[in-house]
Amino acid sequence: VRRGSDGEWVGSWEPFVRTVEIMSIEGELAGVLEESLKEAGGEAQLAYMMSDVFQWDLDFNRDLRLGDRFRVLYEAVLLDGEYSGPGEILAVAYDNLGKRLEAYRFGEDASYYDADGRPLRKMFLRSPLRYSRVTSSFSNRRFHPVLKRYQPHYGVDYGAPTGTPVRVTANGVVTSAGWNGGGGKTVKVRHPNGYLTAYLHLSRYANGVTSGRRVSQGQVIGYVGSTGLATASHLDYRIQHDGKWINPQSLKSAPAEPIVEAQMPEFLAERDRLRVLMGVEIEAQPPTGDEAQRLADTESQERQPVPVSGQ
Repeated sequence: VRRGSDGEWVGSWEPFVRTVEIMSIEGELAGVLEESLKEAGGEAQLAYMMSDVFQWDLDFNRDLRLGDRFRVLYEAVLLDGEYSGPGEILAVAYDNLGKRLEAYRFGEDASYYDADGRPLRKMFLRSPLRYSRVTSSFSNRRFHPVLKRYQPHYGVDYGAPTGTPVRVTANGVVTSAGWNGGGGKTVKVRHPNGYLTAYLHLSRYANGVTSGRRVSQGQVIGYVGSTGLATASHLDYRIQHDGKWINPQSLKSAPAEPIVEAQMPEFLAERDRLRVLMGVEIEAQPPTGDEAQRLADTESQERQPVPVSGQ
């Protein structure tokens, strides 16, 4: 801002100079993922970005475990030389119960692929909610908290605050968006290969979500509520295949097409470059000592999941 020749103040606009530096952090999950990332020198925001990268393979609501290890390679954005925040994640290696998950950003569409060039994107997301907790699982005989009797529960309940966005887990066409008796406000979506998903007890529908509307994976179709026969705010998520309800937590979703053979040399070179920058070993090392005992213990008892955030 400066004063002009006529004595009036005149403003001018100068764009920020944006630069990017590459950052690499590593650490161990010792509690909430956000805090573990900050202790490793990163930011809490990276937890949500990692969840997006692995959303087809790792449910950050229920799969994370104490002792998991992570390495993250990401862009650090600077505006006029001052740190502004994280940019894109370039690569991630996450060791979960002895299994290594790797993701590498590649291609014009900036998709993520595993170490062998297989796309992480699959037909179904692991969860319709980004962050929540499972309060009730799929069961052929569950005591209904409202009706006070045993009956099948053909879905997975996710506890979450009213208004939490609900994402459709696969591409498809909305077959209905309306009142569904005890299910309250419900959206049903038909998908290829005989699949149908249902999202029950919504507080409201997203704008434009009506019967016949085509929706894309990850699109918000409604918001968590407690309509119908519900004692608290939650989402009842269901999957049907060829007319039969199946357990969403055990669904094995087919991946998208892998990198074409002609592009594999380029991908492998980029993968190895990112691995060097990230400081990751070529292969996950087998657990030994205390870690081996920790994994053995999980075979005899179910361990409690670690939340991605402290909600």
